[in-house]
Amino acid sequence: MISGPLQAYFSSLSALLLFLVIVVKCDLLQKRTRQLFLIEAVVLLILIASSWGNYAIIHQFDPGDYVLVKEILFSIQFVLCPVSPLMIVLIFMDYPSTKYEKLLFLPLMANIVMAVGSIFYDWVFSVDQSGTYHRGPWFWITFAVAFFYMLSMLHFSYRQKNRLNKHVETVLLSGILLLIAAATMIEIFFRVSFLIWSTTVVTVIIYYLFLTVQIILYDPLTGCYSRIAYSKKLGLIDSLRDCTLAMVDVNDLKRINDQFGHEQGDKAICDVVNAIMRFKSSDMDLYRFGGDEFVLLSSKCRVEKMTKVLKQAQGYLKESEPGYVSFAYGVTIYNKRNDIHEAIAQADEMMYLAKQCEKGCIPSLD
Repeated sequence: MISGPLQAYFSSLSALLLFLVIVVKCDLLQKRTRQLFLIEAVVLLILIASSWGNYAIIHQFDPGDYVLVKEILFSIQFVLCPVSPLMIVLIFMDYPSTKYEKLLFLPLMANIVMAVGSIFYDWVFSVDQSGTYHRGPWFWITFAVAFFYMLSMLHFSYRQKNRLNKHVETVLLSGILLLIAAATMIEIFFRVSFLIWSTTVVTVIIYYLFLTVQIILYDPLTGCYSRIAYSKKLGLIDSLRDCTLAMVDVNDLKRINDQFGHEQGDKAICDVVNAIMRFKSSDMDLYRFGGDEFVLLSSKCRVEKMTKVLKQAQGYLKESEPGYVSFAYGVTIYNKRNDIHEAIAQADEMMYLAKQCEKGCIPSLD
């Protein structure tokens, strides 16, 4: 009977096919990232098909008549097994091809040689004349390569530790890789079938959804929350709770763009965000309001605390980027009995008054 793998893989195959359509049609992610997800999906389809083919030969036909077919199917599985974690690593790296990325393919090439050579030399696996599968002396090599790629992800996450919001992605991927590793161990040592690729399909789709949500909720330049996230937050706060908010604006951005170019202008914006993120507490959220304007918002802290954070950020910029990057701000309190947009307008007015006076100073509205 072949109903076993059909039952095990039906949901995974259905989800995988729908996932392929979504990746092709949705262009929120970068082209390179979408291509890697497509490769990942196709690889998983081939792996599921080869697993199902082996099962069908064993239960529907005489395995001794299909020894070569079984050898080819097993070879495909061992060749492609490390490709799945490699694609996840390449997606996570999220930067153009480098010498490090090219070096990552060396273990894969070695595994391909071992897996294909096993058809002739029984290195990783063998299939006897009765069609029975046996593990070869180098059986572990494929899984060692796969786990090498999992560890590589942790290495690259460390190299990108200063990138905003990357730690969340690292935690998610660590959990995903642990699930895949657990499924692999269970399938190998307890001989449970159809577990690895079903688990991998689910985790890959979760990772894709995570990256898509990141694109929507976070500003791609600075890594702080986006205008969409800000609008959603206002809807939650309005009429429900009091909060403290600050309007922040980068000083002289037009001059920086005109004098040094837009690349330096973008760097100035990121420098301001990094300075605020360095000192803000966990109960404060920073949103990109638009252009060079940001909103720092908290439903817990007082004006004094938020003002202290912003002054610390200004001082940090003054020391690290003297005379180059600075910002002005205005802080106010929103009371849930009032209109939140009036509070935003008040903070905005205070910020522009600060710009007209000494930069970064909060003048009185009286």
